[in-house]
Amino acid sequence: MREHLPSLLMRASALVHHMGHFYHSLVRLVEVGLTQFQGSPRILDRRAARKLQTEASSGKNARRRAAKSKQRISAKRNSSSGVNAPENSPPCAERRGRLEHKKLIISVHIPKTGGTTFLEILKAIAEEVLYLDYGNQIFSPDAVYRRGQKVQEPFESITDLELLPGRSVIHGHFHIRKYLGKFPNASYISWLRDPIERVVSHYFFWRRAAEHGFTADPLCNKVISEKMSLMEFAEWERARNVQHRFLAPVGVEHCDFIGIAEEYDRSIKLFQKLFCPEADMTLEARNKNPERPRAFYKLEAGAREKILQLNELDVKTYFEGLYRFRSLCDEVGI
Repeated sequence: MREHLPSLLMRASALVHHMGHFYHSLVRLVEVGLTQFQGSPRILDRRAARKLQTEASSGKNARRRAAKSKQRISAKRNSSSGVNAPENSPPCAERRGRLEHKKLIISVHIPKTGGTTFLEILKAIAEEVLYLDYGNQIFSPDAVYRRGQKVQEPFESITDLELLPGRSVIHGHFHIRKYLGKFPNASYISWLRDPIERVVSHYFFWRRAAEHGFTADPLCNKVISEKMSLMEFAEWERARNVQHRFLAPVGVEHCDFIGIAEEYDRSIKLFQKLFCPEADMTLEARNKNPERPRAFYKLEAGAREKILQLNELDVKTYFEGLYRFRSLCDEVGI
């Protein structure tokens, strides 16, 4: 037995080496899927995307049943209010008709997913009330607008948003569960972004904020005062799986619209088709990092793989969002 020990050790070492190489290749494959899936629909066909989505979430079927139940309730409500689609209209036309008549849009602005630019569109379509719910943050303080004019009236004093004659909008950095109980019939919308790019963008945004003296936000101030590196920030619990946490517990299935930051123009067309087909949707992106001329950040070797491992729930949420986004695009024909 002893004479065979060196040979066995060499084989074990080779096996460990190959397993490490396989794991690295697997992580790289997932990373490529994140950065290229948006613009290359052939990388994962619809059947593969559906399989990935099913494997990623054991609660998928439960959420699908809840979504169908919500649709049936909405259909009954619309029928009783006289806004139901014509009898022979296709499902996409029924969806558009239902959403166009919704009086309240609740927009969950996940940090660094394009919500600042999108706000300009929301301002244009908010006919009655626009409430910016940013929790008194230094960058985007709370504000209430009524018919385009800023007012001092507290948002809590405004009741029956869904009964006003025109459309109202709530937009800001809040978790979706904040308004679920109060406005169960509203249209909930949000944007998602490549999880790796979102984390890196968030880090550099706060670094730029420090240069301009904006340190009132306690989380931003922690990053600045402790001089966090990018990877220290990425490992910080508050910076991990942010997209998943903002949409928990209902997830992307509860949203009538999901935009994808990497497919910005197509996402805007989708929103227009669903909610406001007559509106002008021509906008330029705002709040971009001037130090990032490339489409994706250039990071040190191994950084992307590490950030990917730290944000497994965001990876799942992002792929679910991509599938829902493309399904909605297919429905409306864009």
